[in-house]
Amino acid sequence: MKILIIGSGICGLSTYHFIRKHLPTHTVHIYEAYPKSVRAIGAGLGLAPNGVRVLHALDPAIVTELLEPTNSFTGETFVMRNSRGSTLARLALGSCLRYKFPNIMIARSVLYTTLEKDLPADAITYQTRVRCVREREDGVEVEFEDGRLETCDLLLGADGVRSTIRSTVVGVGFEAQYHGLTAIGGFLPVDPLPQHIKESLKSHPIVMTFGRNGFFGYAPYSTAPSLRIMWWSTFSSPTPPPRDLPVDTIKTQLLTRHADWVDPQGEHTHRELIEHATASDEEMMVIPTWITPSLPRYALPSGRVVLLGDAAHAMPPESGQGASLALEDAQTIVLLLKHFLGEKQEADGEALVSVAEAFGALRMGRADYILVEAKKRGDGKRSLTWYEEMMRDWIVWIMGFFPERVHDWKLGYEVEVEVEKYLAARR
Repeated sequence: MKILIIGSGICGLSTYHFIRKHLPTHTVHIYEAYPKSVRAIGAGLGLAPNGVRVLHALDPAIVTELLEPTNSFTGETFVMRNSRGSTLARLALGSCLRYKFPNIMIARSVLYTTLEKDLPADAITYQTRVRCVREREDGVEVEFEDGRLETCDLLLGADGVRSTIRSTVVGVGFEAQYHGLTAIGGFLPVDPLPQHIKESLKSHPIVMTFGRNGFFGYAPYSTAPSLRIMWWSTFSSPTPPPRDLPVDTIKTQLLTRHADWVDPQGEHTHRELIEHATASDEEMMVIPTWITPSLPRYALPSGRVVLLGDAAHAMPPESGQGASLALEDAQTIVLLLKHFLGEKQEADGEALVSVAEAFGALRMGRADYILVEAKKRGDGKRSLTWYEEMMRDWIVWIMGFFPERVHDWKLGYEVEVEVEKYLAARR
């Protein structure tokens, strides 16, 4: 069977590797719209225990490499504060003791690089953008903007938040929507920072601060050869700001929001981080938040075209699950293909229909629930009245008393177990 993957992001790459692992006799190839050079671009992210578990199932060596001090920072709790310096809560990110795998803070580019490491030289065709997709009786035809035509038995759309494949599956009206929030952020070495910030990172490395007019967070993402942190400011904006804002404009906007914020010791940590970031040569990114609405389905009824990752369920960063859900999708779709295809080498229409039905049943409800939860969390980062600010701080304070097990449904999710449960219920 011939499988094409559209998109070489985290989901597309991990899907490719899972196919090579579980369906080695089938043909698979990736098409990517952008050039390979953009792979180094991207902000930081948190990879939750459920996402790390998927990577371990793919290859334990991947997790070993990601956990190297040069590549990531393992953080199990984070501190929640308000802009007046009050500590609201200390919340669990997912302990290795409970979930067997850690939560790691990592640069997106490092995860890409790790997933690309053992790819065959001809695994990806870059700078080839899809124009349209047509389902045929015996498969799928893909037309690219350069005029090339490709056919396949199964098309996996992992082409991100602005997916071209999505309209083939669900039609128009399900385009990505701007969420009304934008983040500005980047990376910083810790060595040049004031001593009080260095000291605070030893006891409280991951800090999230809420104000009435936005949010500011920072966390380490590597510890060797020296400590480096990622930082980001999230704020309401009625329209997506341009991504190429001048540094002086960024500095003015950030200081307007955060200059008077203080930490528990009365230090103006946020102002100092902003001044160092805007004076350094480190790249800063303007990242509007786009999400996909809840889709009526993730696959064509024939099962020949399936949406994965952000193409199916782009998440706001407040979910903490964007990359992890994409990895879960990759493992899920391939385990289902392995089960329903069995030893068949050719495309089987009935098997593909069963795969699509199972994939939707396993993934849609979980993704929709996490999206709803994330949207509520994001509301706390918008511009608020004094009363809304007070209520948000109170809710965060209450959350600090919740036991870690309340996150089991999310962080303890095991793809193999859930797939087996689904299949057992069908027998």
